[in-house]
Amino acid sequence: MNALKTLVRLVYPHGAVRRVLRGPVSRMRFVVKPGMGTTYALAFRSYGFALYDELIAPGDVVYDIGANAGQMALFFSRRVGSRGRVVAFEPAPSSCAYLRRNLELNGIDNVTVVEAAVAAHVGEAVLDFAADTDTQAKLAMVETSYQVAGTTGVAVRTTTLDTYVEGGGPPPNFLKIDTEGAAAVVLAGAERTLDRSRPGILIELHGPEEQRAVDEHLVGRGWRLTDSAGVPVASASERWTSPLIARKR
Repeated sequence: MNALKTLVRLVYPHGAVRRVLRGPVSRMRFVVKPGMGTTYALAFRSYGFALYDELIAPGDVVYDIGANAGQMALFFSRRVGSRGRVVAFEPAPSSCAYLRRNLELNGIDNVTVVEAAVAAHVGEAVLDFAADTDTQAKLAMVETSYQVAGTTGVAVRTTTLDTYVEGGGPPPNFLKIDTEGAAAVVLAGAERTLDRSRPGILIELHGPEEQRAVDEHLVGRGWRLTDSAGVPVASASERWTSPLIARKR
């Protein structure tokens, strides 16, 4: 196993530019980093491309909340096409740099990058961040049951979805929320947008705070939940189901 890892690192050294070899993002170029290497190049099923393909249509506006280096933003960009739009929210400066570089490498012009954490209030917050586990960066104030070792607190800007949309952002057709525990504050700052736009939503859950928030802000306001196979879920808190898909009734 160690020999295999060494070989993989020789072929995909961190910082190198490589191409995706297969799947819906094939031929796109990306910068190799932790969390975006051989598995991305080979389009492993763990990225959920097939599921998103069913939830997003050409021409849609997709909000990628927790965009990291653009693992999904590249796919969303191709999926929505020239008539669609992707807004990628990412608070960590180094992850945003990777994200912008990956967009630049592919000449993508239908993705807008917002360097901010989506939260319940506009301002600043502390992001628990470590470069070698940056896909698990999380707001320090949320989901205290879910912690990542070896992180350092970094001050980041926060915004809300209501603020962004009411400031001129395109209303979303679909939200991808993968914020390492911050879904509760994302939803709390998006109530007017949810009521007006009624987007489809996919949420990656990380703990009970997010489960309760889904029940309060979505189920309690008339949204229907299913799991990734389309099986109805009455309540996010009744059993552990992640990701959850929410649609307005």
